[in-house]
Amino acid sequence: MINNASQYFNFVKRSWLKAILTPFILAPILSCATSGNKKPDLIDDAIRSKRDEYVRCYEKELNRTGQSISGKIVAAFYVETDGTVTDEKIQSTTMNSPRVESCILGLIKTTRFKTHGEPHFLVRYPFEFASRH
Repeated sequence: MINNASQYFNFVKRSWLKAILTPFILAPILSCATSGNKKPDLIDDAIRSKRDEYVRCYEKELNRTGQSISGKIVAAFYVETDGTVTDEKIQSTTMNSPRVESCILGLIKTTRFKTHGEPHFLVRYPFEFASRH
């Protein structure tokens, strides 16, 4: 329940920020190191299942710095046959925010992917964040 103007302003600000982030976050581009169909939709579904948590990584740093930050972070990681993640790293970044990058890697590490028995394969996944304030 919103009890005062400050709470209302913070609610509107958070809602507005989420609304404007939606088109800028998690546009998938996959590239697999092995041949064959790696079910990109299953990779995308697993990442998107934690969408709000990825947004929180960004919002936390945005609130901490008080500055507008934006950029693209490309994470690279291997998905093992059992769906676990290994060798996760930031392949490239234009955001240059170690806190956001570390948070994203932590979330990727805890994600379990449906592999349907596929062998170990490489995923490259971009996360793009922008704010308009």
